[in-house]
Amino acid sequence: MGRTDVSAHVGTTPRSGEARIAEEALVQSVGLRRAVATRQRLTATRAKLWVESKSVDVGVRVQGQPAEASFTVANNGTGPMLLRVAGDCVCLSATGPTRLEAGESGVVRARYDTTSLGGGISHRVVIRSTDPETPEAFVTMNIAVRTLVRFIVPGATTSSNPTLVRAAGQPVELFLVNDPTKPLKVRSARVDGIEGELTYEPWSGTLADPVLKEDELPRQGYRFRFVPKTLATGTTLLALSVQAEDGERHVGNVFLNKGLVVTPPAAGFPDLGTTPGRVEVILSNAPRRFRIVSIRAEGTGVSASEIEAPAIKELHRIAIVIDPAKVVKGDVRRVVVRTDDPQSPEITIPIVIPEQ
Repeated sequence: MGRTDVSAHVGTTPRSGEARIAEEALVQSVGLRRAVATRQRLTATRAKLWVESKSVDVGVRVQGQPAEASFTVANNGTGPMLLRVAGDCVCLSATGPTRLEAGESGVVRARYDTTSLGGGISHRVVIRSTDPETPEAFVTMNIAVRTLVRFIVPGATTSSNPTLVRAAGQPVELFLVNDPTKPLKVRSARVDGIEGELTYEPWSGTLADPVLKEDELPRQGYRFRFVPKTLATGTTLLALSVQAEDGERHVGNVFLNKGLVVTPPAAGFPDLGTTPGRVEVILSNAPRRFRIVSIRAEGTGVSASEIEAPAIKELHRIAIVIDPAKVVKGDVRRVVVRTDDPQSPEITIPIVIPEQ
């Protein structure tokens, strides 16, 4: 059988780091050729990246409104520096200088596309350079985006986990507010995850927005009032789904917290070895403040204490320590916490000791 030689070409795409190294090598080779041609004596040089700030506050913008900010970068070294800048998200773009001579500075401009953003957002501008000590630097761009239609839960400081303290029969209020440029008319609404009575009505007034850190401002929209029929001790998710006349659907979540909530509900030690193990447990009753009166660990080999100094606050952290030499594997111990909260005067935290 004869041999057949086939010529093939396989295209490859260099990585960003490889392309940067190749570009730097090209610049250095050009410089060497010039030095040889002019018989110039060369001395070792090095680029050194300087960035004005590690974070930039872009401010508050309305959804869809352009959001731009800038910061300065400089080359504090003794030789030229190549740069590349980019955002770490499709919603964040960045432009800036690609080369800085020693002593030069330039401006990096970042731009958020807020079309699909809402609430507090933080993404980073990535700066890659030929500085051997800092080949990569990051600048965090913080922005708060006021969506055209959004839920506000009074007292909630985050959009992802607003927690209220309520008992069965007590109403919970949520507000669906809209920007004046975005008309809102509710067609229907329902609550999932918990049984109760829901009513709603058009509303206008003044209301603070803790998520966007806005003080009380004139707002308009709808006020929703939900009365839970039953509410178990602990945390229950209330999911409010609103259908608007324009076809858009808006969902707001509230975690109803009845009594003290323990996270995690039990202290586990799955990797307990021959040295003492330690876990942290959180007791919360937000936004109600309470005080821990006493902490008692029951059983040998177990100790527990509050991590911070005792105080009246919404959240307490407890450290639980197990001595494996003094416990029986597979056994269950417990920590009893007494508080001044009338709904939860005593909380028991089970401690699970692995069998293996």
